[in-house]
Amino acid sequence: MIVGRRYRNLKSWIPILFVVSFFLYYSHKIPILICNFHYILISIIGFFTVFKRKIKRDRYFVVLFCLMIVIFGISSGIYTGDLNYSIYFKSICYVFIAVFIFEYSVPKVAIRFLYYGVAMWFILTLIDRNVDTNNYFLKLSRNYFSILMLALLCLYYISIVDKKCLKIPMFPAIIYLVISLLAIGRGGIISSILLIFGIAFINYWVYQEDYKKRILFVYSGIFLVVFMAVVGKELGIVDVWFSRFEMLGMKSQGRSLIWNQYFSLVFHSLKNLIFGCSLQNIEIFERYAFNLHNSFLQMHCTYGLVFSMAVLFGLMTSLWKCYQNKEFLVMLLEIVFLFRASTDEMGFAFFTEFLFYYFLLYCLFDKKKVNL
Repeated sequence: MIVGRRYRNLKSWIPILFVVSFFLYYSHKIPILICNFHYILISIIGFFTVFKRKIKRDRYFVVLFCLMIVIFGISSGIYTGDLNYSIYFKSICYVFIAVFIFEYSVPKVAIRFLYYGVAMWFILTLIDRNVDTNNYFLKLSRNYFSILMLALLCLYYISIVDKKCLKIPMFPAIIYLVISLLAIGRGGIISSILLIFGIAFINYWVYQEDYKKRILFVYSGIFLVVFMAVVGKELGIVDVWFSRFEMLGMKSQGRSLIWNQYFSLVFHSLKNLIFGCSLQNIEIFERYAFNLHNSFLQMHCTYGLVFSMAVLFGLMTSLWKCYQNKEFLVMLLEIVFLFRASTDEMGFAFFTEFLFYYFLLYCLFDKKKVNL
């Protein structure tokens, strides 16, 4: 019995150890071999987790979904000439990580300590003028300061989903906003502002029955935004934070070129639409190291249309279920994560892909279904 409890506790640490290993890898601290070891360990433990007991409805779906990854991945890979068994294997591991999060809650103290520790590390790095933040991460741009923090923030909030609390803590989201502003990434800034306004709306409007207090919340929010804008403008920090908006606007020339080129390939033939597109020998894709800067396009390229539509349907179903069950925190996290994923690579070639599957599977797993 004690051994079983310790085994379950070990599984609860797997998502944290997995994320930490990639943080250290992209920060040039450990070799990729350690991350690959985690993939193998996760696949073994995940297999026994799914099959060790009588298979329930949610486990049937997990097995079916893993089979879909293999079938559609190989089909798309054969058509595009880019078979990559490593990506399919990793996607299955990400599914297992999502299962671990559902069945074995992430240690709350550990994820809280990790979140604030990494936040302090990133803030000190971003304000250090001797550090080239554009080339700080291995093979990643400065946009990934906010992306990595968002992944940790999701785990942080997920760890409190099983608590019956009416108010969602705001401070972690404020820290995420600070890092996004320091990193000067448009996607990070928009997603962090969306998250803060969403939490404020849930805390002070959705759960506030007093009409007068609701009106006070609206006016207080407007005043706070104006006050921060005026003070920031006077101190000159707003010009720095929003310099990329001023310089590039809401659109990104690089992303626009990539997306336009990919869509032109998609609609060039029915086979491209169904199986995905080959990115080889096309200058715009090679220039950006085959990063489509959109996780949904990356998914279509890797797994084709049927798999992509199934994932999108599952994500939309999950959002609807969260709305029906008044699980507004999970709903907000999913919206923010999916918005951020639409502007950068956060899945189907990147380790934060496990969060896609967490939100996808949320409507199936009942353990964490609590009205916040």
